[in-house]
Amino acid sequence: MGRLEQRDELFTALGFLLDPLRRFIESEPRSELEASVLRARFDHESGEFHQLLVRPFCQISGLEYATEQSRICNLVQGFVSCFSCTTERVPLRVGFATQVQQVHRAIRLLPLDEQPISIPGCWPFTAYMKLRALFASAATTVTVFDPYVGPQVYYRYLCQVDPGVMSIVVTQKPQFTGTRGNELLAVCQAFQAERPRTHQVQFAEFHDRHLMVDGNVYSLGGSLKDAAFRDAYSIIPVNDDDGSVARTLTDLLSRAEPYVIPENGKVNP
Repeated sequence: MGRLEQRDELFTALGFLLDPLRRFIESEPRSELEASVLRARFDHESGEFHQLLVRPFCQISGLEYATEQSRICNLVQGFVSCFSCTTERVPLRVGFATQVQQVHRAIRLLPLDEQPISIPGCWPFTAYMKLRALFASAATTVTVFDPYVGPQVYYRYLCQVDPGVMSIVVTQKPQFTGTRGNELLAVCQAFQAERPRTHQVQFAEFHDRHLMVDGNVYSLGGSLKDAAFRDAYSIIPVNDDDGSVARTLTDLLSRAEPYVIPENGKVNP
């Protein structure tokens, strides 16, 4: 398992660890007995979380990132302050959300040391897991450059992006026309309805497929909807020390035509 998948697993496990606390905060009334039981369970499960996931993730190439490991563990332990029966729900909810963001930020500060990924043909699930982890890792912005986007891109990958993270799809206009375009539009419309400020679709003419995650550029071996279903597929981190590739993609994005999704969800045939 690569470090990107390790981080994805870490975020998933953190969600499971915090879900009972999230539900406790939303409950009314909150009892002291329930708080005691949940806190005891949290203490036990957070210990396993640190031992089985955080500690291995903080060991990179024989080096132990002890300071970063300690910070993540301390931030997770800080959630015990949310087991309160007297604090109002709104302050608890705000404090909980802030604490989650801090833990995510601390985890993302650890390097990934990414390597090019080559996936054999007819291994689509492996490709899905690799790409899903990339999309889920976005902290600020994820931009898809794919001339042949399909609805699969939304329900396989973009749904993994945090709602607060900006997601942009750059594709060719014909993808949103005709019968197939109606299917893509229906999925896109539903997605944007939940993220009106953090999702955009842009039209441009181009060929190469790329993915930008928080400024990091990846060259893709084909369209996302077909990743490794038949042919071999590659995900290659681009060595962009001079920023030339990022500038080229940013320039393409600046010249792209913004697409305003119709409210009725229909396109012309």
